[in-house]
Amino acid sequence: MNARLALAASVALAFAAMATDARAQSGALTIRAASGESMRIDAGSVATSSFTVKNNGADTVRATPNLVVPRGWTVVMGGAPLVIAPGAMDTWLVGIAIPSGAAAQSYVVRASLATARDSERTSADSIVV
Repeated sequence: MNARLALAASVALAFAAMATDARAQSGALTIRAASGESMRIDAGSVATSSFTVKNNGADTVRATPNLVVPRGWTVVMGGAPLVIAPGAMDTWLVGIAIPSGAAAQSYVVRASLATARDSERTSADSIVV
């Protein structure tokens, strides 16, 4: 095997190892709404809820939260990154301001996390308001 082929094989092996590590980390987080029931909130107020986040992996994970709310709603709490130790659970508190003109109906708020190494969403759940 010539030197170029050996170098190319080494680089390919290194990239494969990094990709495996990123997949392992991204699959390590699980998230679920703390309550499975829908919340009844008046228009013009703030809805607060929580999600349970668990790191099933062997490494500490830094995750960036993302909340997808209906148009006109505002996330007032819950945007700070989470750092979760291996095997640990944490509570992610969220607060969402509901506009005073919101119609009385059910709305879905989607919550997801992405690891610091992986920009794709790694785990997701939702609540109904």
